[in-house]
Amino acid sequence: MSPQDIEERPMSEAGRIMNVYLEPKAAFADIAARPRPWVPLVLLIVFSVAYLSVFSSRVGWGRVMEQQMERNPQIQNMSAEQRAKAQEGIAKASSVMGYVVPVSPIVTIPLFTLVVAGVFVVVFRVMMGADLTFKQLFAITAYAWLPDLIYQAAATAVVLLKNPDEFNMENPLAFNVGAYLDPQATSKAVMSIASSIDLFSFWKIGLLAVGIAVAARKISFTTALIGVTIPWAVWVVAKTGLAVLRG
Repeated sequence: MSPQDIEERPMSEAGRIMNVYLEPKAAFADIAARPRPWVPLVLLIVFSVAYLSVFSSRVGWGRVMEQQMERNPQIQNMSAEQRAKAQEGIAKASSVMGYVVPVSPIVTIPLFTLVVAGVFVVVFRVMMGADLTFKQLFAITAYAWLPDLIYQAAATAVVLLKNPDEFNMENPLAFNVGAYLDPQATSKAVMSIASSIDLFSFWKIGLLAVGIAVAARKISFTTALIGVTIPWAVWVVAKTGLAVLRG
C-alpha cells in the first residue's frame, strides 16, 4: 500500500485493530499517518478492568497473599501469634485491594504507554535520529499492546472456569517458560527471567518493531527490533534484580 493510498483511504478504527493482528504493516502505516491512540487505550483499560474485577470477586486478593505467604520460608518460622497478626493484615489489605486494583488500569495503562513511548523517543529519535514524533510513538505503542486484549479475555475465561484455589495470578496462562517451573525449587532470578520469556511479550515486541520501522521508513525492521528489545532486556534485568533482593 502506497502513502498515496493511505491518504486517500484511511482505515476505520475497527480496520486498524483488525489489521494489527492480520496485516500489521498496513495498520501501522495508517497509524503513523494519523496517530490516534485513544481507542486501543480504552479497549485495553476495559478488558483489564473486567479481568481484575472478575478475579477480585471469584479468587480474591486475600487468597493470593495467603499463597505467597505460605511459599515464604520466613513466614513458616513465625509463631502462631505472629501468623495470626499476618492474617489480620492480609484481610485488611485484600479488602482495600479489592476496590483499588480493578480500577487501577484507568491510570496505569495510559501512564505506562506514555513512559514506553518516551523511552522510544530517546532510543529512536535522539540516539538514532529517526524522523518520528512522540505522538506517533505513543500511538504505535498503544496499538502494539493490543495482543493484551486476547490475553485478558483468555485469563478472564480461566478465572471463571478454574477452581479458585488452583488459579495462579502470576501465570494465569501457560504462555511463558516460568509457568512450567516449580516456584519452590527454582531460584527467584531464574523464575523472573523464565517468566519474561513469554509469547505475548515477543508478539508485542514484534509489533512495536514493525510499527516503528514503517513509521520511520529509513530504519529497517531489524534495527527497530534491536532498538525495542534492548529496553525490554534492561527491564527484565531490573525486574530480576528486584526479585532477588526481595528474596
